[in-house]
Parts: sequence; structure tokens; C-alpha cells
Amino acid sequence: TVTQVSKVNKERLSLPEQEGTAEQPEAPVTINVRANGEIVVSGEVISVPVLVSLVADEVARRGGDPARVKIVLRGDAAGQAETINEIVKSLGKINVTRINLAVEVPR
Repeated sequence: TVTQVSKVNKERLSLPEQEGTAEQPEAPVTINVRANGEIVVSGEVISVPVLVSLVADEVARRGGDPARVKIVLRGDAAGQAETINEIVKSLGKINVTRINLAVEVPR
């Protein structure tokens, strides 16, 4: 069900903190990047090429318009930025640029 997928998409990560942010609504594609650099989508560890293929399929389902695909990128605060940068660059090559970085509001 959609609820089960939503729970899987929100893998337990320690997100970076930033003032003034709000909880993001559910997105067609939620990408989690673990502290060790592993990419997780819908509970599955995948590579960047597989991720690009998955997002390209989502673009096709949305009429071929990359602007209609919203990405939420959730990177663990303890991780390096290399994997996140690689994801953003790779998705940019298929014209997907609506990428929101998830953060936590400091308490």
C-alpha cells in the first residue's frame, strides 16, 4: 500500500539540521543516502545508474516532463557529500532538477 511504501521511504537517518524548514509532503521518489554512502529507495540498496533508470521511468510515467517529477533527497548528516553530489549531477543529466534536500528543524 502507499502507507507501507511511505514508511519504507523514510528510512531512519540522522538528517542535518536547518532553521525554518517544514516537513516535506510525500514525493514520487524519495532517495535515502546512508552515512556509508549506500543509496536506498523503497527499502532497496541501489546504485546511481539504477537510480537514474528508476527516475527516468518516473519521468516517462509523468508524460516525459522532468519538471513534473519531485525528488526528496535524504542524506545522513554523518555521511560525506560525494554520493549526494553524484546523485544530483546524474539526475541533472536527465533534466531532473526539482530536488529537495531533507533536513530536520533543530529542537
